[in-house]
Amino acid sequence: MLHILPQPEKDIMGSGHRYSHLIITKVLEMLKLYYRKYRPEDYLSEGVNGGQYSSRSIQQVLKVVCKKAEITSIVDQILTAKKANPQADTTALEKQIDTLVYQLYDLTEAEIAIIENSTNKTPK
Repeated sequence: MLHILPQPEKDIMGSGHRYSHLIITKVLEMLKLYYRKYRPEDYLSEGVNGGQYSSRSIQQVLKVVCKKAEITSIVDQILTAKKANPQADTTALEKQIDTLVYQLYDLTEAEIAIIENSTNKTPK
């Protein structure tokens, strides 16, 4: 959790407040640049034609971000396993990635079967 504090002169015994301030300062700089470039009128992030993004659009963005984060975590597990043992069986982890990608694109069972068959994998 970030704490918004006055600009500290030094970190107070390793409390992390200095780092929190640095992060907040950087985020504020980025927001200022964004505002100068795009000049949003009513909302910080406006839809394509101006105005507010729909709740559905925001849900879709969050869905993609969450799935990508899950996929990244699984890829890290695969890389760690392969680094420790190049012959490690990571098939189960790879199947988890497949499933997340299918969910990300809202694929039907028929579409998944086409993909699985085209890559010589057994459909789930």
